[in-house]
Amino acid sequence: MTIDPREKLLDLVQSHRVTAVIYVAARLGLAELLRDGPRTVDELASRTHADRDALARCSSLSRLSAFALALAKAATC
Repeated sequence: MTIDPREKLLDLVQSHRVTAVIYVAARLGLAELLRDGPRTVDELASRTHADRDALARCSSLSRLSAFALALAKAATC
């Protein structure tokens, strides 16, 4: 199986987004907020005093809710 160089380049160019979203999730304490279950973007924004639209963009950028749920599960181990 060969990897398409264009696909690899696109992955490299976009990889910073994953790092940025991990930073945002950690900085805002999303794992702790999601420990007891899912929350809406509106609720997360309210509890973290974050801009709702910016948080929604992060969520859609890298599926933040799925990432944050995984973090919450890991935090309880």
